[in-house]
Amino acid sequence: MKSTALDGNLKYCNKCDSEKSTDDFYKTKTGLHSYCKSCWNDPIKMDRKEFPKMEEGLKRCRDCGEAKPHSEYHRHKYTSDGCVSYCKACWNKRKRDAYVPQPRERQTPEFKSRMVMLNAARQRAKKKGLPFNIGVKDIIIPTHCPVFGFELRRAKQGEDKSFSPSLDRLLPELGYIPGNVVVVSLKANVMKNNGTLEDIKSVYNFYTNLYNEIAGQKCDEVLYS
Repeated sequence: MKSTALDGNLKYCNKCDSEKSTDDFYKTKTGLHSYCKSCWNDPIKMDRKEFPKMEEGLKRCRDCGEAKPHSEYHRHKYTSDGCVSYCKACWNKRKRDAYVPQPRERQTPEFKSRMVMLNAARQRAKKKGLPFNIGVKDIIIPTHCPVFGFELRRAKQGEDKSFSPSLDRLLPELGYIPGNVVVVSLKANVMKNNGTLEDIKSVYNFYTNLYNEIAGQKCDEVLYS
């Protein structure tokens, strides 16, 4: 089974087809390499001294070993000859072999939203030093906010984000673990923030008493004015 791991800190290597820790993969700007470090560091054992010096405009492919003109290679601005190490045919074969078809479930907007939440939570946990062992299966996005009842929807650029779904930790100090996360609206999450139930009750009682006091004063002004 070849698949990028979604649960915990595991990932599948597309070359050796084995499940390994994410620590065994090199990082890229967008995530992790498809090959583990062992496979990535195992280059094709080609003794270049066996081959004669290349003629002008030719390059030997590291996969098939054939000398081909530069036009048979994709361009690369950081190599001395301006070409990648593999000819186009071998390059395309590598891409086909590494391609992993995504299940239909992963192509839905709802699944992508859950993945965005999962990756953002992973970064927050790392930054704050919190436990993190949830997977995409632990993030369930309801159609409506369970606190306020309005419909959840992703805000476009410039729009109010109060109605957007947001991942909340029930007990903040426990981190992102199964059973301690729930998706609510950003409005509800911001209002709760890192407070406990007692904190929320205190805020509720304070403002309830304050509103009642203000309302009573206004009634007195109307009655005795």
